[in-house]
Formats: sequence, C-alpha cells, structure tokens
Amino acid sequence: MDFSSNNRTLGLSFALALALAAGCGNYSNEDLEFMNAMPARSELSADIPARSALTVGNEAELAKSTHNVAKTFNGMLFEILGSVDLIRSFPPSQRGHNSRTWGPVPQEKRPGWQWHFVVARDAANPMTFAYALQLQRTTDPDDVWIRFLDGEFTSSKSARRGVGWFTMQTDDLRKADYPFDADGAKIQSIHVEYATADFPIMVKMDMMTFPDPLDLTQTVTTTYEYGAQSNGQGALKFTITGNLDPTTPALETLTVTSRWLPSGEGRADARIAVGDGVGATETQCWNSDFTPSFTEKPWGQTPDSPDVSGGDESLCPQFAEF
Repeated sequence: MDFSSNNRTLGLSFALALALAAGCGNYSNEDLEFMNAMPARSELSADIPARSALTVGNEAELAKSTHNVAKTFNGMLFEILGSVDLIRSFPPSQRGHNSRTWGPVPQEKRPGWQWHFVVARDAANPMTFAYALQLQRTTDPDDVWIRFLDGEFTSSKSARRGVGWFTMQTDDLRKADYPFDADGAKIQSIHVEYATADFPIMVKMDMMTFPDPLDLTQTVTTTYEYGAQSNGQGALKFTITGNLDPTTPALETLTVTSRWLPSGEGRADARIAVGDGVGATETQCWNSDFTPSFTEKPWGQTPDSPDVSGGDESLCPQFAEF
C-alpha cells in the first residue's frame, strides 16, 4: 500500500530535515526511554525458517500458505513501523519534562500537508508512554492535528520489553479529504496488541480493508495471531472474514493455524467456519525442507492444491502449548 512509500518518504524528508538542523546522535539517555515506547518491527515480526529455492516447487500447500501469511504479516509491520524506526534514529526536535516531539515536517508527496510524532510519559506511571503520529494541513491552526497512528506501551523488566498496542486508522483523514493513493485507500484500520515481557511473545493484528475503495460499506476483516517461544518454536493463526468470493454475497470465515519448530518442521490445520463448505477441514504436516509428510484433505485435490492425502500423522512434530 502506498502508506509504505508515503511513510518512507515521510521518514526520509524528516531525516534530512533533522540531519541539517540537529545532526545525528544528539540525544540523551532519557530520550531513549521515549524512543523505545513504540516497538521496532523486528521485535514483533513472525520468525519462521526460510524455505530454499529448491523447496518452493515441492512445498506443502499449508506450509506455503504459512510462509505467505507470515510475509504479509511482517510486511504490514514494516509499513507501519518502518518510518518510526527511522524517525527515532534522530534526536527529538522538542523536549518537555514528560514528552518528546519530532517535527512538524512537510510531506514531500502531499503538498499542503505536514506531520509530527509525539511521545508522552504518564506522570503518575513513568513506565507507561502514549504516542501519536499525526497529520495536519499546513493551513490549519497549530493545535489542529488529525490522527493517523496512536498507541501505548508499558515497559516491564527492560525498556524494550512489556505490553502495548497501536492503531492505524484512516477514517479521520478521509473526512479531511486526505489524498490517498489507490492502495492506501483500501485500508480502513489496523490494530495491533502485543506482549513481549516474557515468553511466549504474543502479537495480534486485526486489519479491516475495503475490497472496493469506492464502496466503503463493504469490508473484509483479517486477524493474525503470532506467538514465539524462547526455543524458536512459533505459531501463526490467520482468520479472514468477509465476502471472499466476489461472485456471491455470502460471508465466509476461513481459519488456518500453523505451528513450527526451529528446524522448520511444522503442522497446519485449516477450517472453514462460516460460508460454503462450512465445517470442512484440512490438516497437513511437513518436514524440515517443507515438503509434506502427512496430509488429510477430505475434499480431495484441485489444480491449485494437488497434495495427496496420506502419510502417518503419528510422525507429525509435537508442540508445546502457547
């Protein structure tokens, strides 16, 4: 989505502005507390062993789905957090007793718009920080800002570990006639909750999109739930609800839960919870090279998913519960 290019443009223009104004590295230890309020994307990304180029053609169907969903999940985190990672590599432009502000900075590709990033510490609970990335028309009063992303973080044990949430939403910007591009116009909201203080690390992302950005009455909701153990074991649950088949008006819900070991061996269980084929399930296990070792697919083969049912389920890897 263009929020990627837009945010990277924001970050680059901001970086250039601050580099000229303040120079790199001119921040205090207390600044770091505010900078760490929003997570780095690497702290929340789904970490699944990579498949090799030789595996791709023989990869188990649900292993392939898991890799693709992990790529989408990580990509969304990159789009949201990428520019903030860059922003906080520079010192704040304003410092208050319980706040730090970066900006305001004009948007290079959105003439007439500017943005700033503000982090505030809770005076009653200095371990809790709230933050917001906001936009503004350059002609608006100084105190009128439109929410684009906001969140909260409470640290525990270390400055970078704790619990938090953040939300990116476009409703307020739509009302202000913000010039979205085609991809950005498809996003209604993304909400992320996470807990990184202890293992297992848990991350949940809810995303609402408009299949047709010209029709804001129709939405598709997708939920991603990621967990990681200290030994490298991971799990990723993907649930999508909406009109998945544009030729019919029916709502459908598909859920896929995948788990894997550090070696790459894994298992996934898919189920249609709502819609055509409700109750249909598929289970598949794969080896460390992601080739199938067990498949149970009652509805049989299709040109897009030719895996043959068979194998020994008792040989599937075992997983600790999250």
